[in-house]
Amino acid sequence: MIMAHDIKVIKPAQFVEVLTPLKEVRMLLYGLLKCLDPQTRAADRDEAVKPQAAESDQQSAGSR
Repeated sequence: MIMAHDIKVIKPAQFVEVLTPLKEVRMLLYGLLKCLDPQTRAADRDEAVKPQAAESDQQSAGSR
């Protein structure tokens, strides 16, 4: 789309009209890829576990 705009194959109004939905699709695809990536999912899972582990460490230290 950018190339078509740059070489004046499409009008600026058409470019703007198509660019907004194109950005939305790009963001949705990026989110889907991030969700499906096993490394990203493992990192997210590890981050979710860390705060819980820290809380249990604090609780066990307090009971000593």
